[in-house]
Amino acid sequence: MPVLSRQLSAIMFTDIVGYTSMMEEDEDRAMQVLQQNRELQKPIIEKNEGTWLKEMGDGALAVFDNSNSAVTAAIAIQQSAAGMLKGKIRIGVHIAKVIVTENDVYGEGVNIASRLESIAEPGSIFISEAVQKSITQDSRNATRLLGEIRLKNIMGKINTYAIDAPNLIIPSEDKVRKLVGSKYGIQSLAVLPFDNLTGDPRREYFVAGIHDNLITALSRIGSLRVISKTSTLKYKNSVLSIPEIAKELVIDRVVEASVMRLNGIIRINVQLIKVFPEEKHIWAEVFDRPVANVYELFDEVTQSIAREINLNLTVAERSVIGHAKTVIPEAYDSYLRGIFHWEKLTAKDFELAIKQFERTIDIDPTFAPAYAGIVNILVSQAQMGLVDPQTAGQAIMENSQKALVLDEDSSDIHLMLALLKVTAKWNWEQAEHSFIKSINANENNALAHSFYGHLLIFLKRFDEAISEVNKGISLDPNNPLVNSLAGVVNYHAEYFEEAMALGLKAFDIDPNNILTFRLLDMCYFQAEELEKSFDIQKKIQASDPDSLNTMIEAYNSKDYYFAMQTLAESKERVFKSERVYVQPIGIAVAFIRANNFDKAMEWIEKGYEVHDQDMPYIFTLSEFKPLRSYKRFLDLEKEMNLSALTVSPEVG
Repeated sequence: MPVLSRQLSAIMFTDIVGYTSMMEEDEDRAMQVLQQNRELQKPIIEKNEGTWLKEMGDGALAVFDNSNSAVTAAIAIQQSAAGMLKGKIRIGVHIAKVIVTENDVYGEGVNIASRLESIAEPGSIFISEAVQKSITQDSRNATRLLGEIRLKNIMGKINTYAIDAPNLIIPSEDKVRKLVGSKYGIQSLAVLPFDNLTGDPRREYFVAGIHDNLITALSRIGSLRVISKTSTLKYKNSVLSIPEIAKELVIDRVVEASVMRLNGIIRINVQLIKVFPEEKHIWAEVFDRPVANVYELFDEVTQSIAREINLNLTVAERSVIGHAKTVIPEAYDSYLRGIFHWEKLTAKDFELAIKQFERTIDIDPTFAPAYAGIVNILVSQAQMGLVDPQTAGQAIMENSQKALVLDEDSSDIHLMLALLKVTAKWNWEQAEHSFIKSINANENNALAHSFYGHLLIFLKRFDEAISEVNKGISLDPNNPLVNSLAGVVNYHAEYFEEAMALGLKAFDIDPNNILTFRLLDMCYFQAEELEKSFDIQKKIQASDPDSLNTMIEAYNSKDYYFAMQTLAESKERVFKSERVYVQPIGIAVAFIRANNFDKAMEWIEKGYEVHDQDMPYIFTLSEFKPLRSYKRFLDLEKEMNLSALTVSPEVG
């Protein structure tokens, strides 16, 4: 039996419920049903580019190249079976790397798909979290979270979902409770944008800040998946119903609230809404506190929600929640104004935000979040080329250390330190320690998971990297940065279709994100869609009109490859003029695309010399594979300690 490949595949198991009893009662009828089942499923599987591998009694095994095709086929099978076989089919789907042969498939992923099918309801489709993550690009495939389920002979628990489509069966709450077991209950929630009842639209910054702070407080509960603020803001003034929002975010509870502020008192009216199996308001309460005790208010809301949903807080969580310090109202107000400006992500607003954070510190030098705010802005400015990375690095370190002295459990500060150790120090071991500390402090920190995935790429731990960026997307699905970061990881792992899908999703959310441009450019070049790659290159080079016009002239006069050679030469001149900073690795990429590998190596050497923050990416980037024939390229990989696999450290 020749092995064809080891590949990422979606495995689909189906079976006919009650077939054994039917066989005992009426063998002829059972054989007729089996034939009908084959005639129903096989054409649908093949129409959706799947491969019908074999029958196993009343069960069938099929494999697909991607989850969308598998789920589309599964839905079509169930919808057809509702009439032909009276809904007696149940289906399980999982995606994993497996060994595929001419008529079979092997691997742990096959066992998971089989076990998911075995617990599914007649007329339902159960899928793993891995499948749910990879079909989120297709809005037609809505899902319902069931929870973590222990499957027979499978180590650990599998987070399981049911496909929610017309004529499909969704298991009852009692059924889900039995599957999930004693830990059944809320596992995920979103805090929707607050209503501003302050009576002053100019205080929108204050309402937005309270919303953000409450999400941060709830995020400290590690057993609860809390959707990030970026993704919930999509639903401000939305016409979607609560269940529709819950389906998009794949959550089982929603928090709604309104905010009032009067004479130094903050009032939050909070409601908790259950969305499965139907929308139901299950709890509401009003919380009043002076502004000075605002963090005490957040802790009380968090503890109340935890009690209401029967969550047992860990010792570490209890040590953080319920020990809030008081704030100086003027300092807190200035801090919220800083957050409001920072999130606009413009050069002018960055400066305004820093002024507000500095004012906060002038009023209250012990207010740790303000130092963290300055760090976040400096990192953003450095990434966008608005400040010198070396100068920013020193300020980042100084403010990070001040913040950690005041709050050693700050997830955001540990994340910033991790990024600094990656980009400025190239110290992978220390960076991983900081990433893990960040995630331990807040398992709901989407950016910590996403950027950690990039470090894992450098260390060639691709499966772990994919897992981390998937966690990031589950926590912040509407964030273009999170989607682009995940796309880059998929690209390096050579899951090019997934990378493209994530890039296009990020572009739909924000058509002006430079990281998204770079991701799509790589994807189009890899797919040999050179015209589309060139169109994206025009967006990338828009900030350098001279290089842009030179590149366009070269493209119009000859072809894409000549345009890349011309672009690289133009960027060389800009770099040497020192009028603006140009990343050497970007020049190297252009030379590689022009098949000028010797020149590409020159600029990689320059990248190493100036500590280009993109240097670590080149050793797993498909475009750089031709340079692996250069001894110096391999030597640089060794000098950067990236030529060997790294074992994940234990961090307490």
